[in-house]
Amino acid sequence: MLTKEQQIGIFWDKITNIFQLSVKPTPRITLSQYAKDHFIIPAGEPEPGSYRVDRTPYMKDILDAITDPAVEEVVLMSSSQIGKTVAIILALFYYIDYDPCNILVVYPTTKDCEKFSKLKLDKYVQSCRSVRKLISPNSKEKGASTITTKVYPGGSMFIASAGIPAQLASLTVRVVLLDEIDRYDELSGSGSNAEGGPVGMAIQRSAVFGNRKIIMTSTPNTKGNSRIADEYNISTKGTYNLQCIHCEEYFPLIELLS
Repeated sequence: MLTKEQQIGIFWDKITNIFQLSVKPTPRITLSQYAKDHFIIPAGEPEPGSYRVDRTPYMKDILDAITDPAVEEVVLMSSSQIGKTVAIILALFYYIDYDPCNILVVYPTTKDCEKFSKLKLDKYVQSCRSVRKLISPNSKEKGASTITTKVYPGGSMFIASAGIPAQLASLTVRVVLLDEIDRYDELSGSGSNAEGGPVGMAIQRSAVFGNRKIIMTSTPNTKGNSRIADEYNISTKGTYNLQCIHCEEYFPLIELLS
């Protein structure tokens, strides 16, 4: 039979173990690994089923930069139809499922917001069980999800229009995702190099977080009038390289196509 002192010792050992488990940091996982383990492309999309990183190898480093704690801002300047929307949804699912926080997603117009939510986001939510079980169903009840607000344990996602400044105000978020930013300026009347505007307002929503993440994507506008090009030019300017089958040197894909 255990003595009183031994029973007290076992009790405190259990308390200590519970405390250690509760404060233990979540092991970091890259976004490409998260995609491989959890992401399902829904029926009706090209190549439905489990996400395969090797189908779009040029996206791997971009995905992993999004979850790299040393990287605050990710800029993706690209053509259309390369997997950008999937990358956006992947980033959202990671922060809902693995690192929950408030998220702001900005599209050029209200119509774009609703189109993304109804035709893309909701389909992917239904295909991915780990996220589906976290997001509350759409409802008119207070505190429930809607077309442009998704509620989940640990935060909410707000889908806002760049053309309506009021939707970008009075929010505090850790992750800001800005899609098709070259279309923002024509809606707001601000030049691509202007301070503030929809981009500046959205980014300001995350100013209080030391671990914030800002993701900007767009197909570039005309040369000399492109916000995404301006952002890319002050970034590390990463490119995807392919190996020449003749000289075995690596060249940026864009040079091989031009």
